[in-house]
Amino acid sequence: MNEETEMEKEPTAEIKEVTAPTPEAQSTLESIEIAPPAIDATVRLGDIFQANAALGRLMSKELPFRVSYQLGKFARKFDKEIKIIEAARNNLIVKHGEEKDNGHSVSQDKMGEFMNDFGEVLATPSLMEAGPVKLNMAELDGLIITPTDLLALEKFIIIDEGTKTGDTPAK
Repeated sequence: MNEETEMEKEPTAEIKEVTAPTPEAQSTLESIEIAPPAIDATVRLGDIFQANAALGRLMSKELPFRVSYQLGKFARKFDKEIKIIEAARNNLIVKHGEEKDNGHSVSQDKMGEFMNDFGEVLATPSLMEAGPVKLNMAELDGLIITPTDLLALEKFIIIDEGTKTGDTPAK
C-alpha cells in the first residue's frame, strides 16, 4: 500500500496557453460601454436649501388642482426641513457673529468659520419622509419655468411624459 493517500497528494493544475482575443471578440469588447458609477441619490439638506426658492416660485403658479394638491402636500414636508436648516444657520450666526442693534452679524474675519460650519449642515443627509412628486407633462402644459429652477428641483419632482389624468391616448 502506498503511504501517500489520495487526500495527501498535492493538487496539480494544468496551465493552458493564453491567446489574444479574436478580432470579433476584440470588437465586441471595445463596443461595450461601462456606465459611470451611480450618482449618490441621497437628498442632503443643501439640496433642499437650494431648491427652496425654486419650489416657492413653482407654488406661485396657477396649476391644475391635482398638481397643486400634490405640490402643497410635498411643500409642507419640505418646509419642515427648511425650518431645521434656518434654525441651524441662525445658531451658527449667533455662534460666529457679533451682537448688533438688530441681531447678530458675522464679520468678514469669521465668515470662513461660519461657512465651514454651515457647509457641514448642508452636507447632512435629509431625513425627510417625502419621496419625489410625480407630475404629468401634459398637466404642466403652458407652465414656464427656468432651467435653473428645474435643475434645483430635479431630486424632488419627476415629470412623466404621458397623457393627462382622464385623457385617452389618440388612436
